[in-house]
Amino acid sequence: MSMTSQTFYRLVWQVNTMKLDHVAIWVVDIELMRTFYEKYFDARSNRKYENERKRFTSYFLTFPGGGRLELMHRSGTRTWVWSWALRPPSTP
Repeated sequence: MSMTSQTFYRLVWQVNTMKLDHVAIWVVDIELMRTFYEKYFDARSNRKYENERKRFTSYFLTFPGGGRLELMHRSGTRTWVWSWALRPPSTP
């Protein structure tokens, strides 16, 4: 069975296309921001992740239409930074 070049390129594109997994933001008041997204965007939160040694906490919020937001807080941090993460495409 031979494969046409068009089919080959379509398969390569599907395999190599990355998906945006989540966006992350640093927040000053993590509980206030979690409540805000739950109330106004109907987001659902995971259990709080805590790293006492690094004084770091975070929540992953999942939105009804898809997409995730990570809220991050570290004691003493007042810098507003955002980041994003990619995940590999699903395998067929």
